[in-house]
Amino acid sequence: MKIAALLVVFALVGAISARAQDNPASVASAHPLTWSDVAKWPDFTGGEWTIAGSHVNTLSTGPAPLRSDLPPKPKRTGLNPCAPQGLPQFVGGEFFYSKNSMFLMTDWDYLVVRRIYMDGRIHGDPDPTYFGHSIGHWEGNTLVVDTVGLLPDVPVAGYPGNGVTHIVERYAPIDRDDINYTITIINPQILTRPWVIKKHLVRLPTLEVAEAFCDQNVRNGAGDTIDLTPPP
Repeated sequence: MKIAALLVVFALVGAISARAQDNPASVASAHPLTWSDVAKWPDFTGGEWTIAGSHVNTLSTGPAPLRSDLPPKPKRTGLNPCAPQGLPQFVGGEFFYSKNSMFLMTDWDYLVVRRIYMDGRIHGDPDPTYFGHSIGHWEGNTLVVDTVGLLPDVPVAGYPGNGVTHIVERYAPIDRDDINYTITIINPQILTRPWVIKKHLVRLPTLEVAEAFCDQNVRNGAGDTIDLTPPP
């Protein structure tokens, strides 16, 4: 009976171990935080952060370090105009703090909520999304956010990222209303080297994220299925 019981225990341990290997995120090292911990964070809340001098938070910039063997850029024909372009095309937004996480909400690319885990967990094997799986930490007053797990069709410099895009963001405050924002985009299938882009973000303290759904805004969306019929 003792031998049989031991065999049952070993079988259970093996099953748990196998499940952990199948889902590394289930054994990610996370450290629960308290509100006292959160209170020590630099305060990015209150108002929206936007790219200085821009009325739309698109990450338009100079030419990317593209590989020479890439095919012509694909057209957007046939894509769902209600699908967000995702990270890194749109940046900025309004910050909200909670235990263990920060939330970055934006209505530039429809109503989007990015969750940034701040409790020391690892990426594991996340389900792909438009804005990926983000984990963050503080280096002094600078917020560093590491993102993977982007959907294959999320573009980098106009090309599908194929699900291998890796992004590192740095939010370095200059003062209460100004941030030096640096984003490093890594995708060896598209880029010859990491693509580093620097922007200046400003806080608009009276601006708040508003409700924005594609069905309500399809007339000024993007793509080939926009309803251009004059409204009654």
